[in-house]
Amino acid sequence: MRAKVGIPAQEILKQYSDMEYLCYTIAFHAAPTIMRQKAASLIIFKNGSRPLKQVWLGNRERCEQYFPLRSFCLYERPESVGVLFYQPDLLADCLLKPETKQFLAHFGYAPEMSLNEKLTALAARYQTGCPHEIGVFLDYPLHDVKAFADCRKDCLLTGYWKVYAEEKAALKRFREFDYSKNRILQALLRGVSPQRVAYV
Repeated sequence: MRAKVGIPAQEILKQYSDMEYLCYTIAFHAAPTIMRQKAASLIIFKNGSRPLKQVWLGNRERCEQYFPLRSFCLYERPESVGVLFYQPDLLADCLLKPETKQFLAHFGYAPEMSLNEKLTALAARYQTGCPHEIGVFLDYPLHDVKAFADCRKDCLLTGYWKVYAEEKAALKRFREFDYSKNRILQALLRGVSPQRVAYV
């Protein structure tokens, strides 16, 4: 269901500096957003075997030069930082759909809010947990976001999100996302640097 990193790619990743590894992480996990298949991707940077949280916080502006995306910090905790990478035009259009605006209004998002104001409101709601409406910011189908929030029935399948309806359409999108991620991996195997891979 999801693109995986094979052994050849793992060997290449071991040779990367922390900055290169950070760029790879963004390119791989945000690939569907880079390819404009979805409006946004959420990436959580942690300080584990690689100090990705520290590297991101210290190199955000430099790192953003390598990708055709905007970024917005949704939360920062002692062990991690959650960053939304997004295409401004796609995300704005996604959130302006009438049914989406109506859904967001239930959580305090006023229709006249700008995109940045909505992101700021989303970050504020992260202070008390993971808000259900994050799904619409990530360009998941509204019917699946609502079904997940209601918790009243079992999902049909789990992939990039939990699917409750229109299974075939969801599987098609999952395959497209996997293709984009695999395209990134293949570029790395050809020797393309992580800083340039988003434009291959």
